Amino acid sequence: MEWVLLLSVVSVLWGRLYADDACIRPGPRHKLLLLWECCTFPRDVIPDGAVYKIKKCFTNHHQHEGLELEDQKDDHLCSAECGFAQNNLLDSNKELNRSAILGLFSTTGISDLQPVLLSSVNRCFSSYTRDVDPSKKCKSGSWEFLQCFMRETFLKCPASLWVTNSYCDNMKVRVIRCPSQPMVLMPPPRE
Repeated sequence: MEWVLLLSVVSVLWGRLYADDACIRPGPRHKLLLLWECCTFPRDVIPDGAVYKIKKCFTNHHQHEGLELEDQKDDHLCSAECGFAQNNLLDSNKELNRSAILGLFSTTGISDLQPVLLSSVNRCFSSYTRDVDPSKKCKSGSWEFLQCFMRETFLKCPASLWVTNSYCDNMKVRVIRCPSQPMVLMPPPRE
C-alpha cells in the first residue's frame, strides 16, 4: 500500500514537472518563439542591407528537411555566424567584434529602446561564451550571442513597444523559464 501511494505521488509530481513543461518544443514547425507579436521591435532598427545579408545566410544554411535536431542546431549556428561575418560583426579570428555590434544599434530613432539595446549587448558580451560548444563546426558564438541579445531585449522591452495581453505575459514567463529556447525578436524581412 505504501508503494502504491509513493508511486502515485511520484507520478503526479512527474506529470506536473514535465507534462506542462513549456520548454519542451512542440514540433519542428514550432521551435522558435516568435517574440515580435509582443515586443513590437521596429524593422528599421537593423539596416536593410544587414537584414538582407542575414536572410541570405539563413536561406543558404537551412536545409531542415530530414535532418536530426542536432544537425538543425548546426544550421542555426552556421547561419548566425555567416550573418555576423557578412555584416562585419566578426573580427579576422571569427570572434565577435563588440564595437561593430554596438555600432549596428547606435541609432534607433526610439529613445527608450536605445538603452535597452546597449544594455542587452553589454550583458550578452559578458555571458555568451559559456554557451558556445567548442566541438561544433561554427563556434564564433554568433548564435549564442544573438539568442542572448533577443532574450534580454525582449525581457526589457520598453512599455512603448510592449503589447499587454495574457499571451504576451505567458511568452515572457516562458522566455524566463526556458532561457535556451530558440527565439526570434523581429519578423522576417519583406520581399
